[in-house]
Amino acid sequence: KEDLLFKPIRINDLVRESIALTTPMWKDSPQEKGISIEIVEHLAEEELIILGNASDLGEMIVNLIFNSVDAMPRGGKIDITTYMKDENIYLKISDNGIGMTEETKDRVFDPFFTTKGLNYSGLGLSMSYGILRRHNGLIEIETRPGKGTSFTIILPKGKGVIEKRDKNVIPVVEIEKINILVIDDEPKIGALLSDILSRQGHQTDVFSSAKDGIEAFKKGGYDMLITDLGMPNMSGWEVVRVVRQINPRVLTGMVTGWDISDDETKQKGVDFIINKPFQVNQIVQAVTNAVKSKDN
Repeated sequence: KEDLLFKPIRINDLVRESIALTTPMWKDSPQEKGISIEIVEHLAEEELIILGNASDLGEMIVNLIFNSVDAMPRGGKIDITTYMKDENIYLKISDNGIGMTEETKDRVFDPFFTTKGLNYSGLGLSMSYGILRRHNGLIEIETRPGKGTSFTIILPKGKGVIEKRDKNVIPVVEIEKINILVIDDEPKIGALLSDILSRQGHQTDVFSSAKDGIEAFKKGGYDMLITDLGMPNMSGWEVVRVVRQINPRVLTGMVTGWDISDDETKQKGVDFIINKPFQVNQIVQAVTNAVKSKDN
């Protein structure tokens, strides 16, 4: 059954946006540790259109890129290929990382299964598999220990007209530039938020620990806090409560995959919600609206 929210999408555009969005994790962060990871595009020249939810499919591609990055602790190469065959659109993401055993391969889409330790939920690939099923897609895995992994996504070819849009992935919105504190126990999400906001001209500091973030906030100088809701040791609600005691005028945003009512949001002193999976423009608009409302 086709979702009513499905729209025509250029798969190559989605790939390029996902690569740009994840740059802090596959390029910048490893480079700081002396590690080199490169992504090589092999994108079809013809226009490949699928029908789907761009936000969900973008999250799936991001998860697969993150999976490859995690599989290359000493660096390496990720190849991303798109092509059409038999009225289907193919997206292949390959790495030359550590690979997987057959046992791991068989369990890789199980919820909460992870080989990365206690700090990871193990939901990334499971969520990606769910997204793919909603799009009537298939996934094939080729992997060998020490020889890398390839995920091949197969989606039905879509039909439709796509309006032309600006090629800039992240449009810059003219507003007052502010200092923003980001707290998210998943370092990759924190880095993505920081990258998006920095491109808007804002100054950002990122912490993966609520305690460390609050200590930084106590030193002053922040106009806005953006925090994840579900974190170990301290929830986002508690973080907001503490920082508002320090500075009642600070703007606050919450990142969450949960459904939260407007009443609860206002009652607990949160100015805006960013729902996962989020899109770039959603974050930019939420911050812009909050800053403008403060100015008014």
